[in-house]
Amino acid sequence: MAKKVQETRRFGVTQEVLTKAIPYALRRSGAVRVCETSTGTFTGRVPINWCSWGENLEIQVEGNATVRAQSRCSFPTQIIDWGKNRRNLDRFFEWVNDYIALHGTKEN
Repeated sequence: MAKKVQETRRFGVTQEVLTKAIPYALRRSGAVRVCETSTGTFTGRVPINWCSWGENLEIQVEGNATVRAQSRCSFPTQIIDWGKNRRNLDRFFEWVNDYIALHGTKEN
């Protein structure tokens, strides 16, 4: 099974601000093919680089302005990620905070 990292954070903003912040943050984090499903889930793919075969990001907006984010290695048998999944999520949440700083308040 591919290596993955998950994290959940709660923000002190409206759902509307979050649904605009997430695609912005995904793209700024280097994800390509960013799309949204009808269930409030956003996906993106981080391309191949020198330390991985790429990662798949899945972001869910839940009630109470909660964001559940997951970064998973694209290659199914990759069990070592050299910290890339953690860096993807750290970068993603940094960009969410940057967007919120311009359009609302920071995370709780």
